[in-house]
Amino acid sequence: MNVRAIVVAGFGGLCFTESQPSSRPRALALYSGGLIAQILLFAGTLVLVSAFGNPPNVFLSSLALMFTLINAIMFIGNAVPTRVGSGLVTDGYLIWRVLRGDRLDGA
Repeated sequence: MNVRAIVVAGFGGLCFTESQPSSRPRALALYSGGLIAQILLFAGTLVLVSAFGNPPNVFLSSLALMFTLINAIMFIGNAVPTRVGSGLVTDGYLIWRVLRGDRLDGA
């Protein structure tokens, strides 16, 4: 399975592949990639703030806020299994369907 493009938007994004994942583990890896990236960004920011203390200026404070609080809100929104609109679905929706064993043609 080759990824042709990843489009990141303000709330979520899209991953374009040449074909559907060939197995459940591959589908879980693909559909949970964004959520895993959010967890890593959140955890990494917490580690840095714990190690070095509060950011020294407004710019870094804003980044820390974005990578923790805003990121956590986005994570919850992405993890809840739902259809968003215009045919788009959340990562949680796709992951839930994979775990249930549903076919994902057309989500």
